[in-house]
Amino acid sequence: MRPRDALVILDGRRQPLSVTLLGQALCVSAEGRADALHPIPKIDRVAVLGDVALSSAALRALAEADRPLAVLDGRCRVQAVVRAMHRPRTGLVEALDRLALRRDWFDRLGDWRRARMAVHARRHGFDPPLADKTFGMTAIARLTFPRDPQLPVSPLGRLCREHARLAALAVLARAGVPDRWTGGGGDSARNLVPTFADIAVWILYGFVKRPGAAAAAARAIEDDARAGRAPAGPALFRLAAAVEAPLRAALGLELARFYPWLLDTVAPGTIPEEDFPWHG
Repeated sequence: MRPRDALVILDGRRQPLSVTLLGQALCVSAEGRADALHPIPKIDRVAVLGDVALSSAALRALAEADRPLAVLDGRCRVQAVVRAMHRPRTGLVEALDRLALRRDWFDRLGDWRRARMAVHARRHGFDPPLADKTFGMTAIARLTFPRDPQLPVSPLGRLCREHARLAALAVLARAGVPDRWTGGGGDSARNLVPTFADIAVWILYGFVKRPGAAAAAARAIEDDARAGRAPAGPALFRLAAAVEAPLRAALGLELARFYPWLLDTVAPGTIPEEDFPWHG
C-alpha cells in the first residue's frame, strides 16, 4: 500500500459544501451536518464537483503539501486540475508509484532497459538489437572459451544470471526501493530486479573483457570440472565474489541514471489526467 492512498471526494451536488483549513486538516461543513475533518498528510488527492467553496487557506495548504485538486463535472470527468507551481523534489519511491499511474508505464520501463543495454553492447562493439541478456551471456561464454563457446554457456549463464539478480536486488534495497517494486508485492510486472539484472550481465561482460579475466574464468570452470564440482563450484564462486563490489558500484551508477529518467517520465503534465482515478 502506498504511504498516502486517500482520495477525498467533495460532492456538493445535493448540498453546498464549505471547505476551510483547521490546523493541518480540511474542515468540510454543510448545513445540518456535523463537520468532517480530512488530515492533509493522509490525503493523496482531492476531487470536487457541484457547489463547493474552498477557502484560500485550504487551497494554499493543499498546494504546499503537493496534493493535487481536480474539478469534475456532473459525469465525473476532469475539467481542471489545480497543482502547486513549485513542486518539492520527488523521491524515488514516490516517483515509482507515480510511474505506475501511467497506462504505458511497463512499455516505457522496457524502452529504458533496452536503451541502457544497447549502450553497453555498443560500447563493446555489438549491434544494439543483439543486446538482450541471453546474447550478453553468450558473448561472455565466447570470450571465455573462444575455441568452444558452447561448453561454458550453461554454468556461466546460470552464474551470471544469479549473480546479476542478487547484485541488482542488493543495490535496489540499499536505495530504499520497497518490496512492492522488487517482486514482493504480488505484482510480477512491478519488479525492477530483472531490469537491472539484464543490464548487469553486460557490465559483467565488461569485467570479463579485461586483460586476464577471461582466462581466469576459464581456469575456474576447468578447476571446478576437474574437482567434480561442475557446472559451477568454489573456484567460479570465488571469481564471482571478486567482482561483487565493482558490479554493485556500476549498478549504482545505472540507478543514478534511472532516477532522472523516472522524474522526467512522471513530471507534471506527462501523465494524462484521465489516468488518475479521480472519482474513486
